[in-house]
Amino acid sequence: MKKFSVLSLIFIFCLLSVTEAEAQRKKRKRPRDRDRTEEYSQSNFKENLIYEIGFGNPTFFSGGGGSQFNMALKPAAGYKFTDRLASGIFIKGDLVFVNSFGVENTFLDYGTGIFAKFKVIEALYLRGEYAYQNYDSTAGRFDFTEPLLGLGYRQGAGKWTFNLELLFHMDRDVRDFTGQVYEFWLQAGYNF
Repeated sequence: MKKFSVLSLIFIFCLLSVTEAEAQRKKRKRPRDRDRTEEYSQSNFKENLIYEIGFGNPTFFSGGGGSQFNMALKPAAGYKFTDRLASGIFIKGDLVFVNSFGVENTFLDYGTGIFAKFKVIEALYLRGEYAYQNYDSTAGRFDFTEPLLGLGYRQGAGKWTFNLELLFHMDRDVRDFTGQVYEFWLQAGYNF
């Protein structure tokens, strides 16, 4: 019994010594190291921000007693989660000038929404949007929330790219109201 208690005490002493030695081996973070980690995470966040400015639906029709001019602007900002996936927010304004048999109308449509982009290959990407859009018409203003889905082509070197996008209106009510099945965008993008 005496041998067992001596061996038990030696075992407990060794066990306590090991945990004490392990605690002394661990390094504690100095305030200077914590600042570097925080600085790194902030700079990493800034490096993953993306920006876009799009010019859309550039159209001019004339004939049959009327003409129409259309030009849209869509700035966006987002975050790049991986090299291939990004998401963000945008605002959109669309100016439509219509002259029909001498009667002139100017409409201003506006909206906001969220988007997600996924690079399939370096030059092609998929884009999905969910937008709130306020459309102007001769009958008044109408609100729609709608999903859009499309394909983009990107070209450029470095952080700047120039993109072409074609987005399909998924909501039939929007297609019927606006007479647009798709939106076409010329875009300058940074960091995607």
